[in-house]
Amino acid sequence: MTKPILNPISSPTTHLSLLSGCSAGGLASIIHCDEFQSLLPKSSKVKCFSDARFFLDAIDVSGGRTLRNLFGGVVQLQEVQKNLPKNCLNKLDPTSCFFPQNLVEHVETPLFLLNAAYDVWQVQASLAPATADPLGAWNDCKSNHANCSSSQIQFLQDFRNQMVDDLKDFSRPSQKR
Repeated sequence: MTKPILNPISSPTTHLSLLSGCSAGGLASIIHCDEFQSLLPKSSKVKCFSDARFFLDAIDVSGGRTLRNLFGGVVQLQEVQKNLPKNCLNKLDPTSCFFPQNLVEHVETPLFLLNAAYDVWQVQASLAPATADPLGAWNDCKSNHANCSSSQIQFLQDFRNQMVDDLKDFSRPSQKR
């Protein structure tokens, strides 16, 4: 009789764990990724996955920062700074560290991101919310991008380019990912 060979993945001493979330949970999975890793045995293999929440600190259609204002209130009300990486807080204010574009470089646990370049929620609630577009000039564009003017398309393209630019360093291969 031959003795079975244990696959390291199925070894009783190796634990595989994935912390994931979608939407607001995607942001939470980034914020709590390293903390999750620290709660498990050192032999654990941990990865984190954020689906659909690479929020950007972007300028809205009125020239303001709607999402920054919203996030600032969340950070203050929920005292989120207690859960943000100290090395980010040493460089930036807590609201800036709440944005994934500033946060991901401080996450040490392997992290995977999935996000649409033209995230519907970000377009509707952050880039062209009713407060930034009181006359409704973006309403048709928000409901169907085929209805966007050339200047609106350019605005959306600039947003996409900002996201791609913010992800360049993150997406480079590294030893930890």
